[in-house]
Amino acid sequence: MKVTENFIRQKLTYKVFLSMSFLVISLPILFNFKYLLLGEKVKGVMMRVESAGSIRSSAEVSIIKYSVGDRRYEYMGPKNVIFEEGEFVELYYIKSNPQNATLASPLYFYFTFSGLNSLCAIFLIFWIAVFSTYGKLY
Repeated sequence: MKVTENFIRQKLTYKVFLSMSFLVISLPILFNFKYLLLGEKVKGVMMRVESAGSIRSSAEVSIIKYSVGDRRYEYMGPKNVIFEEGEFVELYYIKSNPQNATLASPLYFYFTFSGLNSLCAIFLIFWIAVFSTYGKLY
């Protein structure tokens, strides 16, 4: 056990800790990177709020309408991110599939995949605990 602990102490530096933490924090943005590379920006209008929930929980979502060419589409926003009615919201959509859209702010990328966000938060807490136990602080 002592050999493994010494090996981990040698390899787990502050630079490794910061780079791994940055990767975990930026993971939700990386999952939506296709919108930034292959997408187009469009303005949508917040139309209404609907309740979207399951048996265990309920949440409200914003319904945003946007147009691409002569076709109109609806985007169901992330849970519990509510905009005012009539507010203009920027969206990214994929050129080959305009129905596939997301909010045009990296901050909102964190609200898109709630399961991934929870997993990243758990891993980040675990990572901080491992570094505070075995890492080099200098």
